[in-house]
Amino acid sequence: MNKLINFILKKRSFWFHFWLTLFTSGIWLFIYVISYVFNINFSKKQKIILDEEQKRQTILQKEKEEQYLKSKENEFQEVLNNTSIIVPTLSEEKIKRNPIKNFPEIKFSSITPKTIIDRVSDFVVIDLETTGLNAAQNEILEISAIRFLNFEPVEKISTLIKPNHEITQEIVDINGITNDMVASAPYIYNVIPAFVDFIGNANLVGHNLIFDLKFLYANGFDIFDTKRKYFDTLELSRKAYKGLFDYKLDTVAESCGIYIPNAHRAEHDSFATGLIFKEIVSDLTN
Repeated sequence: MNKLINFILKKRSFWFHFWLTLFTSGIWLFIYVISYVFNINFSKKQKIILDEEQKRQTILQKEKEEQYLKSKENEFQEVLNNTSIIVPTLSEEKIKRNPIKNFPEIKFSSITPKTIIDRVSDFVVIDLETTGLNAAQNEILEISAIRFLNFEPVEKISTLIKPNHEITQEIVDINGITNDMVASAPYIYNVIPAFVDFIGNANLVGHNLIFDLKFLYANGFDIFDTKRKYFDTLELSRKAYKGLFDYKLDTVAESCGIYIPNAHRAEHDSFATGLIFKEIVSDLTN
C-alpha cells in the first residue's frame, strides 16, 4: 500500500511540475510578446513625436533665420536710404570712347597689419551693371558711386543708363534692369562729368574693380591721371577670408554678416562693397 501511495505522489509531483513549468513558461512568453508589441508601438509613437518635434524646431529655426535676415536687410536699406543723394547734372557734350587696348596699368593697393587706418578710411566705392563682360563691346546699364568718410557712407550718386542697343532677356534675368526701365534714362556721356566730379581725387574701392575700371575707361572717364589708391575687395577678401566657397560679392558679404536686399543693382552692391572693405581693413590690421 505504501509503495502505491509513493508511486502516485511521485507521478503527481512529475505532472504537477510539468504543467506548472509549462504554465509559467506560457505566462513569461505572453508577457514577452505583450512587451515586444508594446515596445514597438511605443517606439513608433516616440519616433513620430520626435520627428514632429524636430520638424517644429526646424521650422522655428528657419523662422528665426528669416527674421534675422530681414532685420539685417532692413538695417542695410535704412542706412542706404538715409545717405545723402546727389542728383547728377546732365551734360550734352558727347565724350569720345577710349580703345580698351590703351587701358592704363593699374596697381591695386593691399591692406596689411602695418596699414595706417586713417589713410584708407575715406574712399569712394563704384559699381556698374552692364550688358555683358566685354568693356570694348558691351554697355553700361547702371552706375553708382558712394562716398565713405571714416568708413561711413555720407553721400551717393546713382543712375540708370540708356544703352544704344536693347537689353537681352539673359541680362534682365541677372540684374532685373529692363528696356522699359532705361527708356527715359540718360546716356552714359550725359553723366560722365557729374561722376568724375563726385569721385574727385578719392581712393577708389570696388569688387572686381578692374572690371568697372575698364568699362569706365572705355566710356571716356577721365579719372586715371589723378594720383589715388585702388582697392579691390575681391582680391583683398581672398586674403582675409580664406576657404570661402567662392568670392562673389554676396558670398563675401554674407561671411561678413552683411545681407544685400537687392543684389546685382549698382547702388546696393556699391554700398555692400564699402561695408565689406571696412570689415577687411579691420580684420587684416588686427
